Amino acid sequence: MHHDYQKTLRRLHSKAVRQYRDGGRDPGSYFNEEETAALGFLGASPQCLYDYAEDWVTSGEPDFATVLMVQAVRHDYFHFVMGGKRSRKVVKESSLPAKTDEVRGLAWLPRLIAKAHAKLRGELPDSLMYGCGGDRPFLRRHNVHLAEFLRAAWHFEGNDDALVDWFFARSPEL
Repeated sequence: MHHDYQKTLRRLHSKAVRQYRDGGRDPGSYFNEEETAALGFLGASPQCLYDYAEDWVTSGEPDFATVLMVQAVRHDYFHFVMGGKRSRKVVKESSLPAKTDEVRGLAWLPRLIAKAHAKLRGELPDSLMYGCGGDRPFLRRHNVHLAEFLRAAWHFEGNDDALVDWFFARSPEL
C-alpha cells in the first residue's frame, strides 16, 4: 500500500465527496471496515476525509491535490516518526490557543501551530480540522501552503520560536 497510497486516498476522498453531496452527514457511515483500516494505515480517519469533503462541496476548497499533499506529510510523519502506531492522546479543543491569541502581534498563528502539531501526531479531536475555513485564508494571505506549513511544523518540531521566525520570514505580509 505504500507505493500507491495516493490512489487509495483519491478513491476514498471521492467517495466522501459523493456521500456528502448525497446528504450524508455521519462520517462514521462513509467507509466500510476495510476502507477505515486503509485510512488508518495512511494516518487518516473518516472524520478527516469528511471534513475535507464537506469543505470541498460547500466552498470549493481544499482541492484533492492539497488534501493529498497534507495527508502525505501526515502519512510520512505517522510512519517515520511514530512507527505506524497511533497516538492514544486527543488534544482538548479548550487547550488550544484562542483564535485571537497572538504571537508577535499576529492572531491565529498560535492556534495554527498547535493544530499543525496535533495533525502531525493524529491527535486532533473530531471537532477540529487542520486546514479549516479559517486556516486556509490565513495561510493564503501569508503565501504559505497548508502542506508547507505542516512540513515546517515537523521540521521545527520542538522549537515553535524557530517556526514563528520561519513564518515571519516567509510571509510577504509581515
